[in-house]
Amino acid sequence: MINNRRGISEMVSYVLLIIIAVGLSVLVYNYLVVHVPKDKPACYDDINLVLVDYSCHLQTNNGVTKVLLNVTLSNHGLHTADGVYLRLGNETRKVKKLVNDNDIFFGLIVDSASGTAAIGLRPGMSVFRNYSFSADIQPGRNGLEIQPAAGSPAKLALCEKGTLALPVECVLDAPSNP
Repeated sequence: MINNRRGISEMVSYVLLIIIAVGLSVLVYNYLVVHVPKDKPACYDDINLVLVDYSCHLQTNNGVTKVLLNVTLSNHGLHTADGVYLRLGNETRKVKKLVNDNDIFFGLIVDSASGTAAIGLRPGMSVFRNYSFSADIQPGRNGLEIQPAAGSPAKLALCEKGTLALPVECVLDAPSNP
């Protein structure tokens, strides 16, 4: 009779191991459900913003350079671009000044051709933006980076493959007399 008890204790130990394994897997699953983001914004490879037109003027007053940058962007891709990062600076510099830090998202845009309104820059649409900021930018050839973005202000995906780096010419305006 004593020999038969050993078989029962092995069965109990296997059942306890299975209960512990199932309990740990339930804990890990619940942890992952709570802490892993549910929907991550995605940036499509075929978002393609094109610089249609630009003007860059530099005004210097008391040693401070003010940059006036006007850009017209067009979406030649297949998906809507919700925003854009524009950076301007010396072509040789890796890090450039963010031009539109307060105006990254396109918001509501009315298409001049069809009169329809849409949120974001839809394919085939163009938008004009003007920026005025202070920066240490020299007259002559500079670099403008255009990096599209998709998503919302809470969840943003930058489109690294859609980044466009272009040379732009910034002209120095004659100083204004007060």
